[in-house]
Amino acid sequence: MISYIITSGQTANGLREFKPVDTILSGGTVAVTLRSESTSGAPEEDVEKIRFTAPKAYISQNRAVTKNDYVALLNRDYPYFEAVNVWGGEENIPPVYGKVFFTAKPLGGYEITQAEINNVINNIIKPFSVLTVLPEYVSADYNYCNSRLVSSVANLATVLLTLLI
Repeated sequence: MISYIITSGQTANGLREFKPVDTILSGGTVAVTLRSESTSGAPEEDVEKIRFTAPKAYISQNRAVTKNDYVALLNRDYPYFEAVNVWGGEENIPPVYGKVFFTAKPLGGYEITQAEINNVINNIIKPFSVLTVLPEYVSADYNYCNSRLVSSVANLATVLLTLLI
């Protein structure tokens, strides 16, 4: 028998060590092999998020035809993504007809495991998508921007001189 621990929000994210509570057979040993640390724990959705996503889920009518349908489907059936972006192959550069591409940022992290990608494609997208459209995951490219606020012209000159040197 397998039992699961339900935690409050993000408390269990990042766990790397799991120990069995009991032995399977008398005198037997159990080995636990970690494939990846625990992730995707999140607090319950608040009322505002439900108000934002509910109309989109209703419009999609349990199908994936438009890119908004794919976004609504992923948000409804896989709540472990913080952000999702979907585009059709015709919008890709160069165009790739017959495909729909998606990328996502997981809750509490930056990478999605191959097992999660396979699960999303095979169990969430494919049952609702058009037969001739193939879904494909694209890894997100994160860009970071550092900014500084300059309060006066004298400070601006100092900042520019330090950047040029």
